[in-house]
Order: sequence, then C-alpha cells, then structure tokens
Amino acid sequence: SNDLKTKNPLQPSLGTTGDNVFVTVLNSSLSTAVYSTYLGANSTAYTGMSHNIAVDTSKNVYVTGTAGPGFPVTSGTAVQASCGGSCVFVAKLNPTGSAITYATYLGTTAVGAAVAVDASQNVFVTGSVEGGGFNELNPVSTFPSCNASLSTVNTFVSEINASGALAFSTCFGGGAGSRNGQGLALDSSGNVYAVGS
Repeated sequence: SNDLKTKNPLQPSLGTTGDNVFVTVLNSSLSTAVYSTYLGANSTAYTGMSHNIAVDTSKNVYVTGTAGPGFPVTSGTAVQASCGGSCVFVAKLNPTGSAITYATYLGTTAVGAAVAVDASQNVFVTGSVEGGGFNELNPVSTFPSCNASLSTVNTFVSEINASGALAFSTCFGGGAGSRNGQGLALDSSGNVYAVGS
C-alpha cells in the first residue's frame, strides 16, 4: 500500500519496488501513533510472519524479514553489507523511530522469520535457508549439521551481539519435508529456543 498513515517517519513513502515493511508504534492506550514509518527503501522487503518484531527495555525496535538489494544497511557496521538475491535483514530502530541504529543482511536465499532480544541487546534471529546459501561470511559448510544440497531447507539460528558483530550462527534440519524456524524465545540463562516444522 502506498497510503500508510505515517507519523514522524524515518521513511515517509513506499519505495520504488512497491514492497516495503512498515513499523508502527502506538501509545499505551492505543489511541495514537508514536511513530509510523515505511522500512526498506528501494529494496523488495517483507516480513509476513508473526514474530518479526521485538522491543528491548529501552524501547529500541528490532525487525527481521527478507529483502533484496537496496535495503538501508548501516555502512561499516553491517555483518553483511550487500545482497545479491533474497536475504534475511535485521534492523534496529531507535526509540523514536527517527534512525536505523543498526541494519544488516544475513545469508542468501534465506528468510528471516522471528527475532528476539535479550537484556544486553544481543539480537537472535531464526528462519530458513535453502541449501548452501547461508551467511556468506560463515558458509554452510562450516556447520556440521547442515545439509548443503540445494533441494533442502535448513533452519538457522544466529546471534548478533550488542556491538553488531556476528556472535554465532548455526543451522539444523535439512530435508525435503523440513520448513523454516518460525518462533524464537530466550530465557534468563541465555538459552535460545527455536520452533518450526
């Protein structure tokens, strides 16, 4: 839609591809928007899952999904600065929605399905990756449980620490009947729980 009601937007209008994510934050009584913005610039960006957004105690907003070339990654700090096809994106917006404080791509032929953040602002993301196309900086061959056949789908779980570095990335599953990770939760001991099918 090109008529989203924006308020104090980081990106006031729909990008040229016609496919963007939007982020809207409402006040506690749900009576008005604190901010509402498009996100994705001129990339084809989408979410489509129910766990694609998380908020930390400082009210920073974290979003994951899938985007093509042109997503506004943060220069010099992104884990992966470019995407040649369809990649996971992870973006962190400041509490007022006026700036992207961190954004990166992850992988190739990959879908970001869920994001969670811990008390230290470490970000965890899960989703799916087809065959050997996971993180270009951390190829699928480095994961001992990954099936790198192009005909399979693997679930991945990655952590980007509070400074924006890739802390770990792994994948599991793989096979004609497997699907992506669809949910993610953290506990107070730092354990990560992923669910899918």
